[in-house]
Amino acid sequence: MTSKFRAGGDVWARMGLMAVLCFIGFAPAFDKLSAQQINSARGTTDNWKLTSPRLAFGPLGARLAHPHAEASHALRLLKLASTGSGFFVSYEGDLVTDNHVIAGCREVRVVHNEKSNTARVVVTDAAADLAVLRVPDLAGDVAVFGNRFERPGEAVIVAGYPLQGLLTSKGSVTTGIISALAGPKEDKNLIQITAPIQPGNSGGPLVDAHGAVIGVVTSKLNSLRVARTTGLIPENINFAVKAELVRELLDKIGVRYAAPPSEFKQLAIPEIVENVFKFTAIVQCFR
Repeated sequence: MTSKFRAGGDVWARMGLMAVLCFIGFAPAFDKLSAQQINSARGTTDNWKLTSPRLAFGPLGARLAHPHAEASHALRLLKLASTGSGFFVSYEGDLVTDNHVIAGCREVRVVHNEKSNTARVVVTDAAADLAVLRVPDLAGDVAVFGNRFERPGEAVIVAGYPLQGLLTSKGSVTTGIISALAGPKEDKNLIQITAPIQPGNSGGPLVDAHGAVIGVVTSKLNSLRVARTTGLIPENINFAVKAELVRELLDKIGVRYAAPPSEFKQLAIPEIVENVFKFTAIVQCFR
């Protein structure tokens, strides 16, 4: 597919794109959607509201609690501001997500297998955009990290709970490949992928063809800003934090995560999807 550019040609368009990459930044995987967009999608008029760069859910002014849990009095006074995804890494209930998913939350809850509980924030790393939560009551299956070097062109799967309240509550997956082993400005902490991500995918696992976690979904290129600046519409430019950084953080705080097997076997995509949702959860931010 080719794109047409205004006077100046392809060279100037590429230079403009590079300038945009340097200055506009990247959008979290729960990019802000306008209330009008959500209302239009659902055919409603006034019962949705955004209170942050993340999606907000529920009737205006409602005091929300997860329907599967008896909320505390304190929680009923808070509002569900946004949701992301996360995945369990230990049998003690340690769960990995993105720092921006829980930043500024007065209370964080995790929903898994139709059960919900308040999570304790164990550690955050804003620079790496990582956070570790602990919810012992929801502990069960855990993720296994990959034990080999990834290569561009390898197949990957993104799992998570995007657009909660608009799409299915059961979670969804997208597929793609590894585009590059670095992010913007040669950031070696990131993997660039083509698998589409949506608001709510932040913090979810990026897994390989063996079902092993190789990254944590974190952001995507803001296509609208690039298009407005350069006339170029970039496609499928998304990013995940490398699993290596996750393991380093878990080692620092003494979390006992599952050791990878000596040998992985190739799995069919439906098998991978079935397994990945055994340890992938919804992360809710209340304010």
